[in-house]
Amino acid sequence: MKKMLLRLSILAVGLGFLVSLGTSTAFAGTTPGITNIDHKNGVNKLLVEFNAPVWSDTAYTTGLAAANFQLGGTCGTGVTTITGVTHAAGDDWAVLTVNGTVNANMSTGSCTIAAVANNIFTVGGALSEKTLAWDATEDTTAPTIASATALNGQAEVLVTFSEHVYGEADGTAALVNADLAYDDVAGVTDADACTGTAAGTTAHTAGNNWAIWTCSVALTDAADINDNEEMDLAGATSVYDVFGNAAAAAQNANLTADAGVPAFATGFVITKAEATVGATKILVKFSEPVFNAAAPTMTADLVAADLTYTDTTQTARTLTTLTPTTDQKWAVLTLSTALVVADITNATADTVNATVSEVFDTFAQNQATTTMQLADNTDPAILSLTFNQSS
Repeated sequence: MKKMLLRLSILAVGLGFLVSLGTSTAFAGTTPGITNIDHKNGVNKLLVEFNAPVWSDTAYTTGLAAANFQLGGTCGTGVTTITGVTHAAGDDWAVLTVNGTVNANMSTGSCTIAAVANNIFTVGGALSEKTLAWDATEDTTAPTIASATALNGQAEVLVTFSEHVYGEADGTAALVNADLAYDDVAGVTDADACTGTAAGTTAHTAGNNWAIWTCSVALTDAADINDNEEMDLAGATSVYDVFGNAAAAAQNANLTADAGVPAFATGFVITKAEATVGATKILVKFSEPVFNAAAPTMTADLVAADLTYTDTTQTARTLTTLTPTTDQKWAVLTLSTALVVADITNATADTVNATVSEVFDTFAQNQATTTMQLADNTDPAILSLTFNQSS
């Protein structure tokens, strides 16, 4: 369940100051912030969501830990400390475990979550302020199938969910073969063979809001995608959210045709604070999960050879490493030398392309060579106090 966070920000602009009141959206080059906190009464977990991929270090290799957060006020029965954090490096969400069960105090502002200053980073910015927030409404809503996408002639279905999902109520397992089901609504013969290999451990990572379900035969437009075929759950105890809310068995999500090959959604130059010189990182975002093999698996991660970096002003700088995030929608690129002003000037900006036949979506469609210019999206420094308002 999403709730709006109201933020009071003071932005340093030149010699003056601009005071603004509003919500935040950010990628690279901006200050990361907490955009949402969820809880459920009687559970010892909190879900924290950010406005960008985050890490606990400026090398962008380490996930968040309990030391990156502070707990304040009265949060529930016996709740005094954060005992653990589940977060994969680069994810834009984290699950905090506390030493008791939270209660209605989470909905009144009696309990606050604070990000420790300068401990949480996105590529190009740090959460430099303590962000105080509380959750106005407990999450008792079960996850649902948001979409089921297929492509004529392919066996895969990309299933997306309304929130982060797990195969067990305790939030520790990925979906497995028996968790998803295919409904042959029209009774077409070839669709009846769709018993599937389902969403096993190679097709879902615990906590991701998407999974790949693979049919035992290729799907077609006539018999399946445009014939009211549906993705469903195997039962009412198959799919759970962070707090153990179980999804209803009857989802009836019609298959829809895939819109096309993946495309770059953003390609940003990475800087430290407001500086534009000295950065060696680029954060690239894709419009959907991408892989470096035509057969999608959770281990078919992109590598440096899958993207092509072109330096328009120098010849020596190269792309040395590529680190994808666990949801396979972002990648951090590391360059051999630091960027200079000319690298992000429109007329001479460096570019990032997908190497031909190296970047694939769920349906084995490979990314065509699409040039994305680097851009400096650095914001002024932000000093802010964030608090939660019910939407």
